[in-house]
Amino acid sequence: MDDPLGGDASRYSAYGETIAQGRGFADPFSDLPAAEHPPGAGVAAALAPLLVPDSAMFGQHPAFVFGQRLTMAAFGVGAVVVLGFVGRRYGGERLGLVVAGVAAVNPLLWINDALVMSESLTVFVVALVLLAALRAWDRRARAGGALDGGARAGGARDGGARDGGARDGGALAGGARAGGVRVDRELVDWALVGAACALASLVRAELILLCVVLIVPMAWWRSRDLGRRPLLRRLVRAGRLVGVAALAAVPIVAVWVVPNLVRFEEPTLFSTNDGLTWLGANCPDTYPGGSALGMWSLECVRFVDGDGNGRDDWTDLSEWRFGDPRQEPSEQSVAYRRA
Repeated sequence: MDDPLGGDASRYSAYGETIAQGRGFADPFSDLPAAEHPPGAGVAAALAPLLVPDSAMFGQHPAFVFGQRLTMAAFGVGAVVVLGFVGRRYGGERLGLVVAGVAAVNPLLWINDALVMSESLTVFVVALVLLAALRAWDRRARAGGALDGGARAGGARDGGARDGGARDGGALAGGARAGGVRVDRELVDWALVGAACALASLVRAELILLCVVLIVPMAWWRSRDLGRRPLLRRLVRAGRLVGVAALAAVPIVAVWVVPNLVRFEEPTLFSTNDGLTWLGANCPDTYPGGSALGMWSLECVRFVDGDGNGRDDWTDLSEWRFGDPRQEPSEQSVAYRRA
């Protein structure tokens, strides 16, 4: 635990320290704004520097770095707990314990816990998404069972009692009254799914896809509850559920996206890393005959002169020293996308 950080871990750690110092989401090594990654992991990495003095040491390295490792490990433990609840909701107490046990010993999960990166936090938020999705999916099933039970109970009585039993079941299916205001619990559950997806996208930008590949099919499948009703009614019901999830997600995502649209030169949503990601996977090195076939390589930047200074960006990166001027991140991302 005393080893120095390297690669992306050193960047996440530096971002956490920058946030703790009150500089916000800025490049740790310049005065430029930064959005290499969404804010979730950076904020998590800022907790330890906020609590541990910069002068405190652990071994040969700042103590706050060890604190950052513990923070990520705590999210890893939290992921095990949430995954246990996912298993419990899906298949009962025994399955929940099995899922939690497997997650606790799975090296693909715990190996990330000592890294000051986004992986452990990602597993945690994805587990929250799964738990919220299962809750939304189960709500109608439980309510449907209550409705059937109410109808059967009503069938044993006279016509008026039958109607009352069905109405009671329908109340469970549709919602409950709180302070005279009807609360549709199903819509609340779908709002939680949207909020969880949005929260996940603030940890890893690609997780915004969950809002599409998870919520939309779920909503359409749920519309089948209407049976042989017209297609338009099913579309309206599915659209209602998707709309509720989107309304819950948009304000959370906007907390990050809106400032990015203001503080960068070029339009930026979640990250300025998209250009480098694209370039690093699509250059001669990553295709047949290259040294990184089928992989991603930072050295792909040697094929690009992003800032137009007459030298390739690999040379610029190799010779860069702390305090040297750097290209504005969003402009660099655009240059890499166009390369």
